[in-house]
Amino acid sequence: MSSTAVRSTARVAVPAALLTCLVAALLAASAMPAAAHAYLVSSEPADGDVLDEAPEEVRLTFNEPVEVPSDGLRVLDDVADRVRVEVVDDGDPSTLTGALPVGLPEGAYVISYRVISADGHPVSGVSTFTVGDTATVDDAVLADITEAVDGGIAHRIGQVLRGASYAAALLAAGSAGIVALVARTRADRTLARRWGVRGAVALVGLAVLSIPVQAAAVTGDGLGAAVSIDALREVLTSPVGTAVAVRLVGSAVLSMLLAAGAGGGLLVVGAVPTLGSFVLEGHQRTVEPLWLLAGSDAIHLAAAAVWLAGLITIGAALRRPQRDAQGAAATARLVGRFSAVALATVGAVTVSGVAMAVPLVGTGDALLQTSYGRLLLVKLTAVLVVVGLAAYNRQRLVPRVL
Repeated sequence: MSSTAVRSTARVAVPAALLTCLVAALLAASAMPAAAHAYLVSSEPADGDVLDEAPEEVRLTFNEPVEVPSDGLRVLDDVADRVRVEVVDDGDPSTLTGALPVGLPEGAYVISYRVISADGHPVSGVSTFTVGDTATVDDAVLADITEAVDGGIAHRIGQVLRGASYAAALLAAGSAGIVALVARTRADRTLARRWGVRGAVALVGLAVLSIPVQAAAVTGDGLGAAVSIDALREVLTSPVGTAVAVRLVGSAVLSMLLAAGAGGGLLVVGAVPTLGSFVLEGHQRTVEPLWLLAGSDAIHLAAAAVWLAGLITIGAALRRPQRDAQGAAATARLVGRFSAVALATVGAVTVSGVAMAVPLVGTGDALLQTSYGRLLLVKLTAVLVVVGLAAYNRQRLVPRVL
């Protein structure tokens, strides 16, 4: 096969590979159980209630046990001044109860809450009630309170860091899989390791940044809380802190092993904790059957990692200069080997994703009524796109380069 033919194939393959990489990242992110955070089931007083008499307490009920960080429950009046509220332990970890002062005057009030979901991530919201015949809370005031409890910029930065961490971890650990399963020549292994090192080094930096950002997001007090000793201690002792610590060590070890040219068996030492750290903080650690959720998540991550890293490696291999027929043939064999592995990873990603989704979604109605259910529908659509691209790769692209 000539180098001209390989370059011609690359012009077709690279756009498809890049598109598939984006879809693979969507698949990996959308199937993560972390999307299924705790949510508020009911509140007393209910949102929008108009009461003749002042309540003695506010009570929030969630769908699962939650933890309440310091200052996690606030009650504010119609000008956003805080009302004294004392959190009461009623023995039910799925409820949050706060005692109000006696003789609460007539007026409009906002209940603002920020709790930690069972997977270690912050969940927040607001509800309103009024005592007596009085005006409701001004929309602008309510918007400011909502923005504050949502974590503002810290929450958005945290989401970006989390998505980037998934992508970096998949690339780093998946590159180890490509070295072990797909790459046969020294040049191919070097290429895969190079991309793996980039992913692992990026993940080290992302892990370090995620701790102070998580601290700011948990408190809801803005980025200034990122340097709060109490907030940092709270995060480091949470499931998220444990997961980030494991991720940091795993990615650091993996980057060194990849850079040193270690073989596939040894690379597992860094790849397992790098990917496994995401299992430690996800919702799969809180939903029964635990073995099914955790095992499916691990398989899902591993398959997505090999898939993503393989696509990036293939794209890079197709773009490198082919100086002779022997080099072109080696690239063609790399594409062929990955095609077979990719078919298996598609099946593993799909089956494991469904295995996680069934106990997490629970009912058919939840597919449309919960954010996780709607995200799952997006994932299923993405699966169809990926299968189509995989079929194109298997039936049209591979024969052209072999």
